[in-house]
Amino acid sequence: MMLPGTVPVLCVEFGVVGLLQAYHGYLRRAVSYFQRRHKNLVFVVTSDDLHNTSAIFADVGIRNVYVSNGTAPEDMCLLSLCQHNIITFGTFGFWAGYMSGGTTLYPHLKYPHAQYILTRELYNTARLSRFVPVPFYAK
Repeated sequence: MMLPGTVPVLCVEFGVVGLLQAYHGYLRRAVSYFQRRHKNLVFVVTSDDLHNTSAIFADVGIRNVYVSNGTAPEDMCLLSLCQHNIITFGTFGFWAGYMSGGTTLYPHLKYPHAQYILTRELYNTARLSRFVPVPFYAK
């Protein structure tokens, strides 16, 4: 069962310290991606840091946002029912995107020495064509 309507979901994990400004730019571009393609959007947000996540959404000005305050299993269940995903860093978002069945936007890092395994090369090698890269940088 999928949630009715077009529901991009944002799974925001703040495991990488010092990248808060880049999150603003990335999330703005990712939300815009879905806004150009769909109408009547509802954004379901889960995070391991609800304070920073709420601040980012207030700064970016995204409307129709539901912020979940559930447990990890409850959030995973909720995310898997959404049609599309916007994920940040971490495997929690990856699995939510993998299980949802729709388009999943992920951060594409252009830092040659970044120690991050969920890269564009990994998604291409695994033939996960539903995973779409979005540049991850500030602005």
